[in-house]
Amino acid sequence: MRRLLFLIILIFSLSLSAQELQVIVPVQIDRAVTETDKRTEVEFYEMAYTSDSINVKSLKRIYKNLDIPDYIKINSPDLTGFNDTMILLAAIDKQESENDLIIWLAGNYKTNKVTFFIDRTLDRNFNNDGKPIIIKSNQGNVRVEFKPRGKKLRSSVFLAVPKKSELSPAMQEIRLTKRRERILDQFSLELMAGVGVGKLNYNFNNTQTGFPFWYDVKFSAKNLGMMFNYDTNSLRIGLGLQYFNLFYFTSYANRQYAALNIDYSAQELLRSVETIRNQEIQPTNLLQYSLMLAYKIRVSEMTSLQPNIVSGFTHYLPSKFYPNRTETQNEFKFANKIFVELGIRAEFVVGKDKAVFLGFAVNGFDWTPNGFVESLPQENYESSLGIVRGTFGYRVGF
Repeated sequence: MRRLLFLIILIFSLSLSAQELQVIVPVQIDRAVTETDKRTEVEFYEMAYTSDSINVKSLKRIYKNLDIPDYIKINSPDLTGFNDTMILLAAIDKQESENDLIIWLAGNYKTNKVTFFIDRTLDRNFNNDGKPIIIKSNQGNVRVEFKPRGKKLRSSVFLAVPKKSELSPAMQEIRLTKRRERILDQFSLELMAGVGVGKLNYNFNNTQTGFPFWYDVKFSAKNLGMMFNYDTNSLRIGLGLQYFNLFYFTSYANRQYAALNIDYSAQELLRSVETIRNQEIQPTNLLQYSLMLAYKIRVSEMTSLQPNIVSGFTHYLPSKFYPNRTETQNEFKFANKIFVELGIRAEFVVGKDKAVFLGFAVNGFDWTPNGFVESLPQENYESSLGIVRGTFGYRVGF
C-alpha cells in the first residue's frame, strides 16, 4: 500500500514537472544492521544527471516536510566515460531538513554493471568519499554505510543491480494489473463477424459420353457468430454457432463431348467442351454448430496469437439443391455435413475481462446432396467446398 501511495503521488508530480522525476528505483532496505548502526528504510527515486545543479522540486511535492531549497548544488566526480548517468534521490529519518536528503550518482545505470558514487557524509561532495562501488547484476546485495551530518550513528542500505529482465515496482504493478485484465480461468462469450469468398467444385466422368463433366461455382460469404468459451492459461475451448449468407456470382457447368488432340489449342478446347452458365439453384444460407480448440501464444501482456481448429456440422437453409433451374421438380436434399476449419487470430486485451480480435480462417466441408450422385451417369465423382474469410469480434469474460 505504501508503494502504491508513492506511485500515485509520483505520477501526480510527473504531471506537474515531467522532466524531473521518472520512475521508482527498486527499493533496497537494510533491515538487519549492527547495534551501533541506525536502522534505515530508504525509497530511492531516479532522474537523469544533466548538471551539478539538481532540481528537487518534485521530490518536495512527495515529502511535504522536507525543508530544502528547490535547487541543490553538488560537487560531482569525474563522470567521463560513463553512459546513462543517473541521480539517485532519497529522504531519510524525519524528512525535515537538507541533512535528511541522500543524493548519490550512478554511471552505466542501464547495464548489468553499474558504478555507484556514494556521498558517505552527505556533504554533496563526491571527491572526498573514496572509490566508487561497482556492482554487477549477479553479485547480489552490497551493503553501503553512510553517516549523515549531525548524526551520531551510522546508517546503511543494501544496493543491488536488478537483472535486465526485472522490472521496477511500478512496472511490476502495471504488468500485474494487465495480467488481471486478461480473460483467464473463466468463461467468456464472444460475438464475431466475417467476410470472405468461397468455391464449390464437383466433377466426374460421364459414363454415357465417356468424357469428363465438371462444375465450378464461386461465391461471396458473410457471417455472424457467437461462441461460449472457457479459458485456461494456454488453451481456449469453445462451443459455437455461426450463420453464413452466400451470394453466388459465377457458376459454370462444363461438359466435354469430343476427344482433345494431345497438342490441342484453346480453339480446339472450345470446340470440344460445352459451357452452361447458372444452371443450378444452390442453398443461400448455412448454419454451423461447432467445437473449437485454440492454443494461446503470449506475445505481450496485452496481446496473444491463437491458432485454432474448429469442427462440427453444417446445416443448409434451405436444404434443397436443384441441378437445373428449368426442372425444379428434380430436387435433392442435404444432410448435415461435417466441416473442419483452421484459423488464427490476434487478440488484444482492452479492459478487465474484455478483448477484441482479428482473425483469418479456412473452412472446408463435403458437398454432396442426398441421392444426387446416384442420379448421375458417373464414375470417379469428387466434390469440395471451401470458404476463406477474415473475422473480427469482441469477447467478454464472466
